[in-house]
Amino acid sequence: MKKWFNPEQITTVISFTLAGLLLIGVYFLILNINILEANLLRLLSVLTPFVYGVVLAFLMGPFVRFFELNIFGMFRWKVNLKRLLGVILTLLITLEITILFFSFIIPQIVLSLGSISVKLPEYVIILEKLLNEWMAIINLNQDWSSLILDSSENLLQSFVGTLQEFVPKLLDYSWQFTKTVFNLIVGVAISVYIILDKERFVLQVKKFNYFIFGQKITDDLIDLSRLSLNMMHRFILGKALDSLIIGVICYIGMLLLKLEYPVLISVVIGMTNMIPVFGPFIGAVPGALILLIVSPIQALWFILFIIVLQQFDGNYLGPRILGDSMGLPSLWIMFAIIVGGGYFGLVGMFMGVPIFAVIYLVFKRLVNNRIRMKEIIIK
Repeated sequence: MKKWFNPEQITTVISFTLAGLLLIGVYFLILNINILEANLLRLLSVLTPFVYGVVLAFLMGPFVRFFELNIFGMFRWKVNLKRLLGVILTLLITLEITILFFSFIIPQIVLSLGSISVKLPEYVIILEKLLNEWMAIINLNQDWSSLILDSSENLLQSFVGTLQEFVPKLLDYSWQFTKTVFNLIVGVAISVYIILDKERFVLQVKKFNYFIFGQKITDDLIDLSRLSLNMMHRFILGKALDSLIIGVICYIGMLLLKLEYPVLISVVIGMTNMIPVFGPFIGAVPGALILLIVSPIQALWFILFIIVLQQFDGNYLGPRILGDSMGLPSLWIMFAIIVGGGYFGLVGMFMGVPIFAVIYLVFKRLVNNRIRMKEIIIK
């Protein structure tokens, strides 16, 4: 009996059919992109506690492992018990730090902001007098003086208007805050489950990848994931420790120099210091502006102090804590910060460096392996 189709023709027909169905599916997805986006956002909102759990497990992992091996490693207990005690100790330390932050630092920041808001009219008058004195010294005409003062008044009115718009939204913000706290609590519980049973989860992921991608690709993915996790841990935890030390030193230095609002400004300096390269400048600007309104002399001392502090951080403290963990040339660090900040703001400026460092290292290995395979001699 004569066959109408051979196996190769059947395979070709099936391939073209699947490709056509895929194109039709993509076409309908493009037509309904708004519905797809809404459903994805809803799914992300539902999965928020799991996202928090994965992130917390990622951040807590090194500490739990440290306590498990170095603190409880001397005891002949079961591994699960050591890990559980490591998780409990990590959570207790995190809770103590959080309580300290909210019981001491937050009230100080609120007091500082309240003091600034109360004294703002007085500061504006002082600033106007200062501007008038400077304008008299440099012989600036009255039109420019009026323009600058009107601009400052408009800026103040805009600030007050923003506060008035913000007050009615407090209820919505409080609900969002409550929802975030609830998701965070659930995320903590999920992170504990992930850490306690991480070997099983890792094994399941490996099996799935071996089933889908095969041996070689999965082994490469495992190496890449280990490299990425190691680099992320070193950068995030190292930069957090570095920024904490810089914030504390900034607070002590401002107390010694008798500068105003040391807690508020030191918190800003410490938080923005997490951003490589540009962080110190981003944090110094609002602090200098606040002190400039209070006293130009204080602002000058603050700027000089920050320059010395950042030199200490960049040349001594940072290299001691982070070392050359990124392995990125300075040009590519600037590139990662600018691109990450352009797309994702401050978070992108911070996370752009470790992410680009992984991409850079993988690409570097691929190029070197390709050159070695082709036996190319670079002159």
